[in-house]
Amino acid sequence: ADGFIALARAQTIERDQFDHLDLRDVLQDAIDEVWAAAAAKQVKVINQSLLGAASVYGNRSMLTRAIINLVNNAVKFSPNETSISIAIESRVSNQHWVISVQDQGPGIPTDRQNLLFQRFKRAIHHGETDPGGVGLGLAFVRVVAQKHGGTIEVRSEAGHGATFSFVIPQNIGAGDGNRTHGSSLGS
Repeated sequence: ADGFIALARAQTIERDQFDHLDLRDVLQDAIDEVWAAAAAKQVKVINQSLLGAASVYGNRSMLTRAIINLVNNAVKFSPNETSISIAIESRVSNQHWVISVQDQGPGIPTDRQNLLFQRFKRAIHHGETDPGGVGLGLAFVRVVAQKHGGTIEVRSEAGHGATFSFVIPQNIGAGDGNRTHGSSLGS
């Protein structure tokens, strides 16, 4: 029920509910939120972001939940005692931020990737361990990305993990810097 309500809220969000914010804070909130689940599986979450401010104009709660969904999925599908890499990078050519979440899970066959962002669809194949869920988390992520003028991308193949990239426009001229910022979350 929570997932369905969150998806409905995301679909109705308007730009007057946006504020200027720093994606680094959103990312850290998401890492903090999934810490217990990662620790329980001894999955190390590594923040590899190497930049100063990552300014955007957006809805903090929606962005945070979208990134939590991505990181939580990475934890759920990662084997015990592995790591997840997370980073914010700038696509200077088209003035977008890219938050990437890379896991070491089983990967997603190309023929099932089209199901990932559809409501109530899941890319679990018979015989695979089902970590739970109803198929609304990635649909929510897609809607939040679209409402912020962005996209969600996936790169994966069976047996080689997955990388999800959440891409949204930069808030140009709002103090984007080049300082180094990074942290690591261990189990």
